Amino acid sequence: MPTHLLLIEDSASYAELVQIWLQVAYPALQVKHVELLALGIELLQTRPFPWAAILLDLTLPDARAVTAIPRIYEAAQVHDTPIIVLSAMPQAWLPTPLRVQYNRYVEKDGTAEGLLTALEDLLVCGPRRYLNPPLPTP
Repeated sequence: MPTHLLLIEDSASYAELVQIWLQVAYPALQVKHVELLALGIELLQTRPFPWAAILLDLTLPDARAVTAIPRIYEAAQVHDTPIIVLSAMPQAWLPTPLRVQYNRYVEKDGTAEGLLTALEDLLVCGPRRYLNPPLPTP
């Protein structure tokens, strides 16, 4: 299992909370936190080791969802790294074409459960098994 995880999150307090959750659940996992999408992409390009996953906030100072997801998706494909999107908004607000470019969507609700479940699924079952299908149209 890869031992590095990339957290791209501009909220220092939320990033600290996520790192605590991950440290408790996966003590061997080394979390690298950056606040900008550009820095996350640079790390993916310059660090050759396999990443366990990328945790991507959708509201960053240098990118929003419609630009962040395709950019990180392209960078992550080099190592087939799974992407877990973190957002305070429900998944339905994302345009449908973007939903196939990440593996899991986790709403930020202040608890560890959704994030840890998504990460466990990806680590145990593999990144491509859980691609997000488009949501049904009401």
